[in-house]
Amino acid sequence: MTDMGKAKGPFGGSSHSSASAEDVWAVWTNAAEWPGDVIVMAKIDGPFAVGAKITMRVKGHPPLRLTVTRVEAPMLWTGVARVPGLTETIDHLIEPTDSGTLITQRTVFTGPLASIAARALGGTVRKTFEATTAHFGRLAERRASH
Repeated sequence: MTDMGKAKGPFGGSSHSSASAEDVWAVWTNAAEWPGDVIVMAKIDGPFAVGAKITMRVKGHPPLRLTVTRVEAPMLWTGVARVPGLTETIDHLIEPTDSGTLITQRTVFTGPLASIAARALGGTVRKTFEATTAHFGRLAERRASH
């Protein structure tokens, strides 16, 4: 028996921000604000809601197309990316702290290619998510200061 169909992960990364959960949410749900720093491009096909399609690209990675599958404002949204043999489910979490927020992205790979994806990408996911969550935190801090 192989474990090729079992879920692999979660893999994740986090950053702290002095911004409020509401300011982080406002940035993280507005793809037009994302480009800059590690985010090369981002677009959404309509309002941010379940069913919306987001296309984005992080430096050093191919474009990723996510479908928003879950929204629990202002603390969580989930996006799912699918390619033949692989599904990547990415949770975007905002947790209030005494000094602002903890911003976390975590992903789970499922499907016949999950083991391969986990071995190939698992190690880079943490660094990528640490960079992207820090970017979203900085954007939210700038938003709050205006």
